[in-house]
Amino acid sequence: MAIMQETKYIWKNGKFIAWAKATTHILSHGLQYGTGFFEGIRSYPTPEGETIFRLQPHVERIFHSAQALGMKLPWNKKQIAEAIIATARKNKVSDCYIRPYAFYGYQKVGPNPADSPVDMIIACIPLKDYLKRDFIKVTLAPLARIAPSSAPHGTKISGMYYHAALSGLYAWKRGFDEAIVLDHKGYVAEGAAENLYMVKHGKIYTPPADTILPGITRDTLMTLCKDMGIPIQEKRLTLKMLQDADEVFFSGTAVELHSIGQIEKKKLPRKNPITKELCAHYMDVVHGKVGKYKRWLTWI
Repeated sequence: MAIMQETKYIWKNGKFIAWAKATTHILSHGLQYGTGFFEGIRSYPTPEGETIFRLQPHVERIFHSAQALGMKLPWNKKQIAEAIIATARKNKVSDCYIRPYAFYGYQKVGPNPADSPVDMIIACIPLKDYLKRDFIKVTLAPLARIAPSSAPHGTKISGMYYHAALSGLYAWKRGFDEAIVLDHKGYVAEGAAENLYMVKHGKIYTPPADTILPGITRDTLMTLCKDMGIPIQEKRLTLKMLQDADEVFFSGTAVELHSIGQIEKKKLPRKNPITKELCAHYMDVVHGKVGKYKRWLTWI
């Protein structure tokens, strides 16, 4: 995983402050109970300047997560989008990972956050390579993903990421790069924090949206595959199906597209023509080289 790199400014509650002064009380409700949520957004250099990729869907998900937590943000969607752009612009960083994070602040004891203050920050972190190795090694996490009936769907609530943390830690301790997680019925769901795909006989398969976090990068790839004429289909997958696949890869805002070269002890093929073609096209799109997708770019 990438190491945190400091930039100069963080947006906090409507004002820019120095990175080192972006602090909060140690007894903040969100810190103790996980009652916050975050987004991961990317900016990329293009021939016309630095842009943010698919800003609006991320803003929409910010408000979806806030609603799930019963949180009333003091800013509307337009103001949040403008704050994200302004934070990226002020820090003057290229190839940037933008992290909005809202949480219930310091006031109350107990898990009920009602009437607690709301704090929000937006940070920019330089990021080029989230995973350093090509054809990463993955292992099967011992704990199943949180069942759909146990958590609000399609949100990035901080407390729910305990599972991603435990899965990633399990993989790291065993010498793997990342983990694959099963759903509550025993089918493959996703990576610890990535969406997952397999290729078999020229067709891409990915788990259905009902047991995963259906990512914005995933949505992007579904559109690109359709436009490129690459068949893609949602399907319940098993670990055995992945191990017998022609290609397996992850996607996500941070990870972008990344090939998997080994699942447990099973080594996978390394030619990966479809993954390579899709990845190359995706990188052209995010860097503003494909005119029809410039609607997904917001100039900083």
